[in-house]
Amino acid sequence: MQPGNFVLSATIRDSLTGCESSASAAYTLEYKIAPVVGLLPASGIKCPPDSILLTAEPSSSVAWIGPQGNVIGSSLQINVNPPGDYYYIQTDDNGCVLLSNTVEVKDFSTPEVNSDPGSICNGQPAVIAISSDEGVVFNWLPPLSGSDTIQVVYEPGLYIVQASFCNATVDIAVNVEVSALDADIDFVYDSILCTERNVLLAGNEGMDGYLWAPGNVLEQNNYVTGPGWIYLTIKDEDGCTSSDSLFLEEFTSPPPPDSVSTEPVCPGSFAYCVAYSDLPIYWYSDPEAFSIAQGDTIFQQVNSGGQVIYAAAYDSSNGCPSARIPVDLLLIPEVILPEIPDTLIVCHGETANVSAAGGTGVLSGTWTGPGGFEVNSLELVIPSLQNSGNYIFIAQPEPGFCPGDPANLYIKVIELNALEITTQDTVCEMSELNASVNAQAGVSYTWVGPDGSFITLEGSQILLENILLSYYGNFTVTSMQQGCSRTDSFTLTVIPKPPQYPLLETNSPVCLGDTIFLHAADSLSDPGIQTIWVNTNGFIQFGDTLFLPDAQFDNSVPYGLVYQNWNCLSSLSTVNVTINPLPEIQLDSSYSFCEGDVFTLDGPPLMSDYLWSNGEISQSIEVTEDDTLVLMVQSLGCWSAHTTIINALYCDVDRTPNTFSPNNDGVNDQLKFRVEGGVIHNVYIFDRWGKKIIDISGPEPEWNGKDSGGHNLLSGTYFFTLTVGMINGQLKKKQGTITLFE
Repeated sequence: MQPGNFVLSATIRDSLTGCESSASAAYTLEYKIAPVVGLLPASGIKCPPDSILLTAEPSSSVAWIGPQGNVIGSSLQINVNPPGDYYYIQTDDNGCVLLSNTVEVKDFSTPEVNSDPGSICNGQPAVIAISSDEGVVFNWLPPLSGSDTIQVVYEPGLYIVQASFCNATVDIAVNVEVSALDADIDFVYDSILCTERNVLLAGNEGMDGYLWAPGNVLEQNNYVTGPGWIYLTIKDEDGCTSSDSLFLEEFTSPPPPDSVSTEPVCPGSFAYCVAYSDLPIYWYSDPEAFSIAQGDTIFQQVNSGGQVIYAAAYDSSNGCPSARIPVDLLLIPEVILPEIPDTLIVCHGETANVSAAGGTGVLSGTWTGPGGFEVNSLELVIPSLQNSGNYIFIAQPEPGFCPGDPANLYIKVIELNALEITTQDTVCEMSELNASVNAQAGVSYTWVGPDGSFITLEGSQILLENILLSYYGNFTVTSMQQGCSRTDSFTLTVIPKPPQYPLLETNSPVCLGDTIFLHAADSLSDPGIQTIWVNTNGFIQFGDTLFLPDAQFDNSVPYGLVYQNWNCLSSLSTVNVTINPLPEIQLDSSYSFCEGDVFTLDGPPLMSDYLWSNGEISQSIEVTEDDTLVLMVQSLGCWSAHTTIINALYCDVDRTPNTFSPNNDGVNDQLKFRVEGGVIHNVYIFDRWGKKIIDISGPEPEWNGKDSGGHNLLSGTYFFTLTVGMINGQLKKKQGTITLFE
């Protein structure tokens, strides 16, 4: 969009009433002028260590960009030293982003002094000019003077000017010479102008300009065809000129030779040429070149048709030759052989057959080859060829023809090696076949399955997946190279694969100690298929059925079934065998209780079934008399049994004797405390004054008549107390007396 004044107009209409309303607004679009970079000094040229002050126009945001393209500052003024291009990006108060102009900062360069032209020539002065940056002060040294940047000199010499900049002064010199240009006309070939021979003149080499007269020829060389004065002016690179001239006299050329003759020859042979004249004869290879021989005769080699040699008579009195007479060098035609290939491919053991008949001018010929092979015939027939080699045919020409070049034929014998086929000879159905051969370079291979069941081209190796039973049979591998082939073969046996997923039957779960039964449920028609049972520990046995008696918990593992036909395996079918534990009955072998009490016998909790030998089927039963009870319980289908004897006892706390004599006579030395229907917890012994003498503990306590210090007590009456835990759970105490005799 261009800046300027714009007007926006709009009209709306009510679709129901057809009423309209219009409005317009004016807007002026202003153009933002690009900001400018200020330089100090304004030339942007500085001495290497100094800097240039760059100034930006006032703005809310400035970003200075240096020679490397990176931001180097953001202030309105910045001092810079590296030479290069600088600019800044300005963002004004309205948010507009503007790009300034680009300025170049340069270092002072050494002034250059040149002379144009570089020498004083033709009486014209040379102009010396200085080119430099602004701010350099000059001072010319004698013989010149002043500070001008241009000086005009008329004399040769070395002129020096002093240039002052960056607090240094250097001397700059220029050498002005007088031009030594000297034009010179030279003869390129002959220096005598004859009526039958022009003269080629040449000027100085390397000049910027040439002018020959007459004729206005502007080249370095000039062919002159007539007598008279010849003028040459040359100009060098400095514009200096020089001239030269010479006078050419024309002499009369003698008549050409009276006649010339030659005989046709075969290509590559030498033709005998004769020219007849009273004057000496000169021979030439073309109309303009120097002579190649002198004399009436010359032998000239003829390599191809259309060759020409030239003869001229020579007048030694004036040095002029006659016109050059062309002599056509004639060729006898060569025989033309029929098309014989450079290379012939022959399969090993086959016959090579090549014919040289049918050409032009071929009368007969000879074939030669390796090992002294030679046959005089147009036909080359080599039966049962074994080795490659080079063969040459040399033609015997008919009259009027040259033999020509011999024909070279290379017979390449292709010998295909017998294949070493690396593969499996037996594979499983639906497995893969990997076959390869010892490949030769440049040989392709074709694999063909039984009865052409499949073909794989161009490969020394094949990989067949999902082998079918139809692949059973003979495979062929054909080697091919440049039209030669041989076929090798191998036989593949394909073993039928057993049923993919065997069907399993089992009596799992079983109880601990029972027999595990596993059975292969498939009906296998092939008697060669074996049934293999495995578990996590590896192979177990062959056979359709697996029995594992006395099952233990370590038998509770996955069991697998796989079918095997030769080395072909089915997939593995697995089943987890579960061994359930026998229910645990935690009852003692016997229990006792006091007569007259009721004894409760509890079976293990959470069983599925309870069966007591007295016919009860509850977990607990009550007993009131002696009995022998058998409990059977069932959990997870497993049964356990336990026998318990129940004793109903007469419960009397004290059965202890009341006298003993601990005199170590071996009779009645110990007093044993006895109870029935309970267990003694402790015994305390007192003297008749109530002092505790000793306390005794243990299930069957005894007293040896001594106190707690181990001293023998005197005869007398002593008292005791018993604490007894009864079999019915009661706790009873009993007191009594003991008479001790010495």
